[in-house]
Amino acid sequence: MTAQPFTIHSVSAEQSLNDWIAQQLAPGARVQMRLRGNVLHVLTETHHLLHQSGAVTRLVDALINHPLGSEVITEVYPQAYQLYIYSRR
Repeated sequence: MTAQPFTIHSVSAEQSLNDWIAQQLAPGARVQMRLRGNVLHVLTETHHLLHQSGAVTRLVDALINHPLGSEVITEVYPQAYQLYIYSRR
């Protein structure tokens, strides 16, 4: 799976990042993000719980293959150093 390019839009950069992460983890998922300190918490809501290792692998692959790399996230959340992914129905 090839990551789709993500561009920063000044009006809704956070929403664009939410949509991009949802597309990478589970198309159609609802994603909420919250920064606590240096940890970006990502909650995905889907019909079926995401498999932890599969979700992390898909997101890491998308970041590796993206032209901006991890800057996709740090452009919106510059102080984020860790990413926690949660899933619920």
